Parts: sequence; C-alpha cells; structure tokens
Amino acid sequence: MRGDIVIGRHTWKEYVRGLHEGWLGPLTAPVIPEPLPAESTTTEETAKEGAAEGEEEKKDKPEGEKKPERPPQPPPYNTTVDYPTSSLPLFIPAEFSPSTPVQFPHILGFSNTFTRLGRFLNRRHLADNIGREVAAVCLATAREFREETNTDTAESEPEQATALAWEEKDWPKSVWKAAKEDDTEMDKESSSSTPPAEKIWTSPIVLDPRISMRMRRFELHPDDETRARAIVVPEEEVEGFIKGSLRSMWRWATAPGAKPRPVVTEE
Repeated sequence: MRGDIVIGRHTWKEYVRGLHEGWLGPLTAPVIPEPLPAESTTTEETAKEGAAEGEEEKKDKPEGEKKPERPPQPPPYNTTVDYPTSSLPLFIPAEFSPSTPVQFPHILGFSNTFTRLGRFLNRRHLADNIGREVAAVCLATAREFREETNTDTAESEPEQATALAWEEKDWPKSVWKAAKEDDTEMDKESSSSTPPAEKIWTSPIVLDPRISMRMRRFELHPDDETRARAIVVPEEEVEGFIKGSLRSMWRWATAPGAKPRPVVTEE
C-alpha cells in the first residue's frame, strides 16, 4: 500500500490544495494575460539620462553582489471557487492512497522560552506520537476521515480541515503580516491583468465532498497499539550519555560499599 507522510500544518494545507487541483483542475496550463506595455517616451533627453544612469549603476555595483532572482510562483490551474463546477475524471479511483499529517511543533521568540523548555523536557511524548503515526504507515492500516466537533462553534468540521490546526498559533508573525501586505497590494493593483499569487498557508482549507470522501488516513489498529504497550524497554537502554553518566555517578555516591579515601602524605 502506498501513502504519504505530511509533516506540519503548512505542508498539509499545500497537500490538500494540490490534491484538489490535480483531480479537479484542467490538464492544460491557464493562459496568463500579458502585462500592459509601459508608456514609452520619445524625447532624446530622457533616453540619454537613462543610459547614463544605467552605466553609472553598472560601474558602482561589483559583479559579486549580483544575486539570482527568485523564480515567480507558477499560477494554479484552478481556484477553490472552481471546485463545484469542475468535473471528475472518468478513471478516478474510489479511494485515494492514505496519508497522515505528522505534527511539527516549532515556535520562536524570547517570550516563548518557557514553552520551548516545556516541549524540550517532554520531547519523549512527541516522539511517541510521531512514532505511532509512522507505525501506522508501516503496518498499512487506514480508515476514512471523520467529522470532528468544533468546541468554539459546536459545529462539525471535516477532519482534513482541523488536522494540526493548533500549529498555526506557533507560526511567525511575518507569515500573517506578509499576507496582509499582499492583500493591500492586491487592492491597489486590482486593475492589473496579472493574477495575484495564491496564499495557501493563511487561507482556510476548502474541501470538495467528491475529493474528501475518497481520502483515507493512516491509523494504528487498537490491537497493534496494545501489543506495543506491552513491550517495556528499560530507561537505561535508551538514555543518552549525559543522563547515563549522572545516573552512574549518583549510584556511586549513594552506594553502601567502601569508597576511596584521600591519601595523606607526611611532610
């Protein structure tokens, strides 16, 4: 059985969006309208001034400062608004390959020092949760995505939309700030023919029932989890060098046997 391991809420959003775009989008790339040409000046003075400024900039900037430009984001083949009017392919499978979102806790900032410290001290629980998800993938046990009840609105939401939603609180503020700046630029340049770039991270997950009903999620079977809990591994076999050294030192200091005494020399 094939499947996908998706790490983090941000990757999960891109995964769900790409799944819908792949099955509901067209096979041909959308036609991008050409930008309007800039107004050309016919005066000789402006042409000479522009050429002189360009030569001065080339002389001032050394060759080592040139950085490769970031390639533009390719436009999507469809949008979330096109989901209801899109038709499914004839040979679409009844079930997609299972997938599982794996948590990726990552928080920055000095004010979050205690939160990071608590997560560091409890990293074993994180390892257990991630190991449980990966074990379900290895054992190839999957189920359908379910409906979950939102505690704030008391309404049921698809599990695909609420998976790892708590991670968005830990995202840097620059993610949301950049989205607001892009929205203001879109309002200013609404007359431009170039479509704006899609912001998947800051946008809510939009699902099409025809796609979401075919999605499957890896989940560990209860019998397998019970057998795994029966396996007890001593802590000394999995602890690191520092903790093992401190443990051996403590045992040596508290041992009831005779301890080496300091050597006294006569002067």
